[in-house]
Amino acid sequence: MEQDNLKKHLYAVIICGGGGTRLWPRSRNKTPKQFSRLFGQKTLFQKTVSRLKGLVSPQKMITVTVS
Repeated sequence: MEQDNLKKHLYAVIICGGGGTRLWPRSRNKTPKQFSRLFGQKTLFQKTVSRLKGLVSPQKMITVTVS
């Protein structure tokens, strides 16, 4: 019961920022690191969303980016 109550109030914040300089040349302005496919077919962003699906609903996933 307490866990269900916690899930109602739980949000996930996905931080997608930075220049990705440590992943250069794989990460560039055209393809930021969160949209790189480093390990398989899914991007880093897609893998993060997949890991969160069992914890929070997509409506409670907030993505923060840098302009």
